[in-house]
Amino acid sequence: MKIIRRVEPSIYYQAEAFHIAALTLHQAEAMEYRGAPFIVNASFALELYLKAFDGKTVFKEPSEYRDFVTQYKQLVSRGSKRGHDLSSLFNGLEQEYKEKIASHLVDLTFPLSPAMFFEKYNNHLVSWRYGFEGNRSSYVASEVLDMLSVLQHVGKGYL
Repeated sequence: MKIIRRVEPSIYYQAEAFHIAALTLHQAEAMEYRGAPFIVNASFALELYLKAFDGKTVFKEPSEYRDFVTQYKQLVSRGSKRGHDLSSLFNGLEQEYKEKIASHLVDLTFPLSPAMFFEKYNNHLVSWRYGFEGNRSSYVASEVLDMLSVLQHVGKGYL
């Protein structure tokens, strides 16, 4: 029997963990005026959610455990695309995912289309990791948090 998943769970749950970290940082009074940790965690969560929609489980080193039962030495999760380019990751998704994301954003009266959002926040993970070097670009925390919530909700529907 072949297992087919619509969202790769290991990648999804790691995205959710970085999402929770971003929320925690955003809500922490001590982090006021210290946006880099929030935006780095949030950007990585966005990336991982997108990779979860296009991920797969890789079963390594199969062996016969007993008749008709296969065991595997290792299971790993992989996104089909590498890198931090959010726009490319979003554009590479199946149309079904893009439509679900867009429909959830309409309910929020979101100011940007999904494609515009991912273009706007495309390289924030890279630029904000070392923001003190002057690489930072602007962000709107509420937009990022709304998109994170939408991706989380859409992903849960496919687990």
